[in-house]
This record gives sequence, structure tokens and C-alpha cells, in this order.
Amino acid sequence: MITLVLDLYLGISSFAGSYIYIGLIICWVLYLKILSTPEILYGYNFFIEKVQEQRNIEFVLDEIWIFQKKRTITNNQDLELDKKISDKISLYISAIEIASLKNHQLREELVTLGTFANQLKLPKSHLVYLFKYHSKLSFIEFKKVVRVLDAVTLIETNYLNVNTLDSLAKKVGFSSYNTFFTSFKEITGNTPRAISEELRNKIEIKTQPA
Repeated sequence: MITLVLDLYLGISSFAGSYIYIGLIICWVLYLKILSTPEILYGYNFFIEKVQEQRNIEFVLDEIWIFQKKRTITNNQDLELDKKISDKISLYISAIEIASLKNHQLREELVTLGTFANQLKLPKSHLVYLFKYHSKLSFIEFKKVVRVLDAVTLIETNYLNVNTLDSLAKKVGFSSYNTFFTSFKEITGNTPRAISEELRNKIEIKTQPA
């Protein structure tokens, strides 16, 4: 590379002549081949382990995800996306669960599919495809479920001991207490206050002397 730069800058021809160009082309071809084929660089065992690791990812919301497509894809754009990202679905789902359940990125009230995709550093079209073919819930329904689960976790950590139900609703991303209450009862079959009281009773029973 240095020789070629000097040749071009000084306007001279090096002793290697045209052969150095052939060598450069061969080196670049090999370099690109290694980059595009990781098993060459790391070995097949490493590559197989990484594939197996992807398959063994554990999902918290396993019951809502569809790992094998059941719907026939007829849209050309979706067919192209399927070819492009079908082998990354489990990684995308894992990233979604980490972002929503661990990092609480759905607590923001006005978060949309587009803003969530930006947070994940993924194209919006990829998330649209995923929720269309690999989820039993739409993104709006998924967001509601995650927020209710978030609320349950906060109740279990005694959030309501020093905070109001309205504060809890706002904390997990609901615009109003009424919307939160309706969604909470729909998903859990119980009210936030009832779950809090049930938890408190269990704690009292455990702390009573034998």
C-alpha cells in the first residue's frame, strides 16, 4: 500500500511494477473473504457454538413469540426482509425483552414503534415485520402487557407503601389511572390494590411467630 501511494504521489514506477497491483488485489480478496466468513477466522467450532448459543436464549415472554412463521408471506417487501433477517429473529426478540423488561424503555408514555426501533438501533421495518409474523400481540398490546408486568414487579417491591396508584400508573407509562386500572385487571384478572393486599397478607403470615 505504501509503495503504491508513493508511486502515485511521486509519479514513478516501483521495481515491482504491475505485479504489486496483482498482489494487492489478491490480498484484498482474501481480506474480504475472511470478513464475510467468520468461521475461517475463528474456526468452525466457535461458529457452531455461537449458533447454538443463539438457539438457547431464554425468553421471559416466551408464550407471545412465534419463532416459526405460521402466516404465508405474500408482500414482496416482507419476503425480502424475511430473507435478510430470518436468522436473527431470536436475537431481535432478546433485544426487545432486555430493552423493555430490564431497561424499562417502554415506560416513556409516548414511545412508538419508531422510537423504540431507534432505541434498539434497528430499522423500523424490521420491528414491523417481527410483530407482524413473530408475535401474537401487536406492538400496542405488547407495550400494555409489559407495562402491567412492570407495575406488578413494582408492587411486589413495595412501591405502593410510599406511593399512590396514580403514581404507579404514570411510572410504568400509562397516560391515566383509568387506562392503567382497566389494562391491569384485563391482564392479571385482579386489581393493583388487591394484589398489594394479598402480598402484604403473605408477608404478615410469614412474619408471625410459630
